[in-house]
Amino acid sequence: TVFGGADLATEWNKNVGSEFSAFVREQKRETWGMGIGAAADGSPTVTRSYSHNDGGDWQAAERARWQVTDGNTVSGGAEFRRITCDFSPQLDAFTGQPLPLSLGKDAAIENTGLYVQDEAELTQRLRLLAAVRLDVNSEFGEAVSPRAGVLYEVDAATTLRASAGQAFRAPSLLELYQPPVYFGNLVFQGNPDLDAEHITSVDAGIEHRAGRTLKMHVDGFYNDMDDLIADRLNGTVDMYVNVDRAWSAGVESGVEWSLDDGLAVFANYTYEQSEDRGTGLDLPYIPDHAANGGIRASRRFGSFLTEISVTENYVGTRGFQDLQTGMWRELDAYFRTDASCRVTVRDRFWVAAGAQNLFDADYQETSVLNPAPGLLWTLESGIRF
Repeated sequence: TVFGGADLATEWNKNVGSEFSAFVREQKRETWGMGIGAAADGSPTVTRSYSHNDGGDWQAAERARWQVTDGNTVSGGAEFRRITCDFSPQLDAFTGQPLPLSLGKDAAIENTGLYVQDEAELTQRLRLLAAVRLDVNSEFGEAVSPRAGVLYEVDAATTLRASAGQAFRAPSLLELYQPPVYFGNLVFQGNPDLDAEHITSVDAGIEHRAGRTLKMHVDGFYNDMDDLIADRLNGTVDMYVNVDRAWSAGVESGVEWSLDDGLAVFANYTYEQSEDRGTGLDLPYIPDHAANGGIRASRRFGSFLTEISVTENYVGTRGFQDLQTGMWRELDAYFRTDASCRVTVRDRFWVAAGAQNLFDADYQETSVLNPAPGLLWTLESGIRF
C-alpha cells in the first residue's frame, strides 16, 4: 500500500475556521488458491492459481466551523471520494495465463457527502448536538443520515451523555465485484446485486473522574441493522449477501490512570450480543467478550517528541458458518500484542513504526484466512506545513 495526504487549516478569525484535506492511496492484493484449468487433451484439471486486485482511491474534503455565539457552534462540510479496482481473472500460477471461464473486471464507485452539525450550550451543564449527512453514491443513490445527542455535566467530575442516529454504508468494490476465486471445490465471489446497509443506533453512558489522575466510563449501545452485508455459503459458493434484519447490543467500559506527566495505563472491556433475525444465529466473528489494556507514554526531549504505546488485546470465542460443512463453527479465544513508536521533530516532521501481533500469536479471524497473518510491521513518515 502506498499512501499520501495533506491538510491545510485556516483560522479566518476567532469565530470562523476551515480545513481542507486530501489523500491518495494505491494498493495491490494477491490471492492464491486452486482453479480449474485444462489438460493437454482439453479435459478439466485442478491447478494452482492466483489473482491480483489493483486498487486506488482518492478523497478531497472541506470542513468549516462558525462560532455563532459563545454557546453555539455550527460546522459543516463536503467531501468527494472515488474508489477504483482492477480485478484480474484467475491466472495459472505456472504459466501466468488466464484460466478458462475466468473473467476480470474494472470497477469504480464515487461518493459525495454533505453534512452540517449544530452544537448548542443551553446552560453551563447542558449541551445538545444535532447533525445530518447526505450521501450521493454513484451505485446506490441518495441516503440521509440524521444524528442527535445530549451531554449533561452532573458536576465537575461526572458527565452523562446519550445519542441516537442512523448511518449508511455502501458495499465495497470487493463485496460487489470480486470475480470467482476457487479454493478446491469451493468458490468465493462478490455479489453485484447487494444493497447498501442501513443502521439505526442508540447509546448512553457515564464518565467519571476520580481526582486528576483516574478517569472511568461505562457505555451501553444498541444497533438495529437492515440489509447487513455478510458472507453466506450456498452449496459450494460462498458469496456476500444482505441479511434482512439483525441487531447487536452490549456494554463497553474503560478506565485510564495517569501515573505521571505523559505516562498512563488503560484497560477496556466490551460485552456484546448479536443476532441474525432471519436465522436466529449470532452474527459471525463477533465475540461475546473482548478486552484490551496497556500503557501509553510521551516525552519531549528538546525539539523531539517521542510517543510509545504497548497494547495487549483479548478476543473471546466467536463463530461463523464453516465453508466445508455449512455448520456453525466456534473459534478459540486469543491474545495479541501490538506496539507502536512515533517521533515528531519540531511538531512538523514525524517518523513512526508499528508492530501488530508482536509475538506472532496463532489465531484465526476469518473462514478464508487461517491462521491470520503473523507479525506485521508498518513504517510511516510525514511532514506538516
